[in-house]
Amino acid sequence: LAAQQLLITNRGKNFMDKVRKAVTEIKIVEEALLVKRKKKSVDTVISTSVTIFIGSVIEIAILILLLKFIRDTFAEQKLTENSVSLANQKLREISEENATKNWILTGSASLDKIMRGEMDVNVLATKIINELAKHVEAQVAAIYMMDDANQSLKLVGSYAFNFRKSNNNLIPLGDGMIGQAVLEKKPIVFQQIPPD
Repeated sequence: LAAQQLLITNRGKNFMDKVRKAVTEIKIVEEALLVKRKKKSVDTVISTSVTIFIGSVIEIAILILLLKFIRDTFAEQKLTENSVSLANQKLREISEENATKNWILTGSASLDKIMRGEMDVNVLATKIINELAKHVEAQVAAIYMMDDANQSLKLVGSYAFNFRKSNNNLIPLGDGMIGQAVLEKKPIVFQQIPPD
């Protein structure tokens, strides 16, 4: 009975119409919110993609600049290293040159010192050859003087040297290595000296 009365008065239909209308309005609002959320989601994806792209470009640019800086720094360091190496080589050469000059000057000063004063030729020759042999660290040394009258060389001073085998105190020009060296006016260097 009560149900029939509701049907007759359209109260139930009105209520259902209101519910349908409310559901329709909720659907419209929800669809609008869904569209709005989709748009916001797409905007966020686009914004994130752009941010990632720009960040990647900036990162690549920074890496390129960093690599260039590192390469330039290494190149500059290599140039500096080469310059220092050349300077060190030059200093070594100058040092060796100075050592040689000092050695020559020291020897020259020693010879000058022993040659002062008047003395016999044989005494002077012996002093000179002794000093030269010590300075150049020679094992054996001799000084011969030209005897123009006999066209020969006469031994006037020696260091750790005396008459042996074919070495004489008087050597004619062109005789033996010493005589030949004087005749040709060129030095002859002994390479393989026998132990005796």
